[in-house]
Amino acid sequence: MMLALASIIVILLAVVAVIPALLVAPGIVLLVIGLPLVMYGGGIAGAIEVMSTFTNVLSYARLMAIGMASVVLALVANELGSSMGILFVGILVAVLLHGVNVVLCMFSPSIQALRLHIVEFYSKFYEGGGRPYDPFKRGTAK
Repeated sequence: MMLALASIIVILLAVVAVIPALLVAPGIVLLVIGLPLVMYGGGIAGAIEVMSTFTNVLSYARLMAIGMASVVLALVANELGSSMGILFVGILVAVLLHGVNVVLCMFSPSIQALRLHIVEFYSKFYEGGGRPYDPFKRGTAK
């Protein structure tokens, strides 16, 4: 599975010119080697699982992008604050923007990470069982 995932990532990065384009052919060769191995180990469901795992990687990349947006917002706050002509106004603008950034940094990545763990991971590792939760039913307290 790792070989198939790595080959998909190499192909995509080469197509969008993040890495040299000559790596497309080796990526395709690795994918041609990796997919039969995945299908041998997991059948058709294994091949489908490769795409599911790839979307999980993209979900974590979204968390990284949220963190990078916070860094850019901090840089903007510093630049905007230093470009003000009056020192007090520059400090006030920078402090206010950094305060907004801190509030956004506390909530947005936390909510996104919780959603990612609950939606993506619980479907893979959690198996429900036992009796249904019904808090207002008589006779359930023990």
